[in-house]
Amino acid sequence: MKKIIFICNSSKDEGLGHFIRCFNIACSLQPLDSDLEIYFNGKYCTFALSKIKNHNFNILDIKRQDELYKKGIVIFDSYLHNQAIINEISSKALISIKVDDFNLYDLSKVDCVINFRVNAEFENYNSKKSLLGLRYYPAPLGLNDLREKNIQDFNSKKIIKNKKILIFIGGNDKFNNAERVIKELDKNLAEKKLIWVKRNVKKRELILKKNSLEIYNFQQDIKSVLKRVDSVICGGGLMKYDSGFSLIPCAS
Repeated sequence: MKKIIFICNSSKDEGLGHFIRCFNIACSLQPLDSDLEIYFNGKYCTFALSKIKNHNFNILDIKRQDELYKKGIVIFDSYLHNQAIINEISSKALISIKVDDFNLYDLSKVDCVINFRVNAEFENYNSKKSLLGLRYYPAPLGLNDLREKNIQDFNSKKIIKNKKILIFIGGNDKFNNAERVIKELDKNLAEKKLIWVKRNVKKRELILKKNSLEIYNFQQDIKSVLKRVDSVICGGGLMKYDSGFSLIPCAS
């Protein structure tokens, strides 16, 4: 039985992005082999744990860690993984795959590197193999239909009125930037619907003078939000990639 172990976190220190891109890869692999066992190994928020459970993935038992690493493909993704941790994971895994952004470390012991950032194909990695560039972006499977629809609209030169704007700063908006952005939008725009997706929605809402506001908790399926909006304002992370993949104008 094939085993794939994802090492990533969903925490205040790292946000949701590293987990989500690993989760998207897991969702793509799951239908390919009915005997595939998929594990997640890390620290996870309630939202991440619910996604793992809903897709019948497993949380790795720490007592079985070395055993599963030795028999499986280990895909690891974290800004907290330094050279020592990278070497340790690579030495224990049957096959090691690092999802990387910045090419800062010696990855000669890693079997494969995935870097889907813009112009990543020009990076010089010393890993055994590499998958570089936007074509390797692990988009949520649910966005494929939305992408095709928006490509057709673009090719037909359909005029899109920017009436609905998504504001999503990220999993940990500790400086309340989303609220500040919404207030500025209300000063400068009129008759728009602003859609704010955030963690831990409370009943208190901002009072807008010229626009309407809807507030939602994090969604299990990002397509349910993106298919309803004309543009996106985000804090970077995966949302700028999801927006671009879906051909939705995005300010990051």
